[in-house]
Amino acid sequence: MTKGEKRFNELKDQYEKDYERTSGKKLTSLSYKNGYVVINSNNWENKVKISKFEEMCVTISLRKDFQPKVKNGKVAKLVTITLMTRVVVDENESDENIFEKARPRLKIKAEEEMWENLESIEDDTECPAGSLTEDGV
Repeated sequence: MTKGEKRFNELKDQYEKDYERTSGKKLTSLSYKNGYVVINSNNWENKVKISKFEEMCVTISLRKDFQPKVKNGKVAKLVTITLMTRVVVDENESDENIFEKARPRLKIKAEEEMWENLESIEDDTECPAGSLTEDGV
């Protein structure tokens, strides 16, 4: 058993309990494969390294008394994605030019590979639904 698998097994049960308590939902599956923790819940999958999973465990465990604020049946969620692409550029290229060269590929990833790049979906505890004018609630 690898160090990552051992750490995953230590954290797994508590994460599942905390996830259900804070979201009101059960995870479809939670597993460790090839150095990554794979979290499945209904229609989404999140794949993170063990170090990120450890951070997620700490964050969710701190929400002991958290209950999402509901207004008109709506809750606010924060969706985080991470996009990465590879570009070949001159060694002295500016960051701005590198980003401009990467932009078309990043747009494609955002359009076509959104689920593969999902980091997390979490409750917005700082700005509940209806607290911002653009919420339309």
